[in-house]
Amino acid sequence: MRIENMKLDKMVKERTRTIEEQNEEIKATNAELEEQKEEIMATNTQLEEQKEELEQQKEKIMATNTQLEEQKEELEQQKEELQITLDQLKDTQAQLIQSEKLAALGGLVAGVAHEVNTPVGISLTAASSLEEETNKMADLYKEDKLSRADFKDYLNTANQSAKLILANMQRTAEMVQSFK
Repeated sequence: MRIENMKLDKMVKERTRTIEEQNEEIKATNAELEEQKEEIMATNTQLEEQKEELEQQKEKIMATNTQLEEQKEELEQQKEELQITLDQLKDTQAQLIQSEKLAALGGLVAGVAHEVNTPVGISLTAASSLEEETNKMADLYKEDKLSRADFKDYLNTANQSAKLILANMQRTAEMVQSFK
């Protein structure tokens, strides 16, 4: 019986050693799995952050698209308004041509037309120059290149143009009143 007990003890010790070795392998495997789990969690966190960034970029793009659509609609409306104004200007131009033809009937009427045309021409030139400067300022503003000096120069030009237009229009009004 003693031999059997010794064999049995030996078998138990071998099994115990085998189980301990297997336990060590399981612990090592668990440690590797834990490291992989942490890596996966870190990767998942990165992916969530990237997803959030992409969502923010998507929102910005959508906001920009909305802005562009609004600007497009506004530009189309302005284009329509400008077309109406152009048509009115063409009508006005045709009327002015007719008026000039009638004015050519007499020397007195021609002299009056000359006297009126001078301040009107100066006013139109000033208005045209003001419009051109305004368009330049709008372009600088749209490109975000508008400097304080540019704006100051524009205000000076606008003020001078307004004074010039007003003075010449007053002169024209006085002439017209004097011919009544």
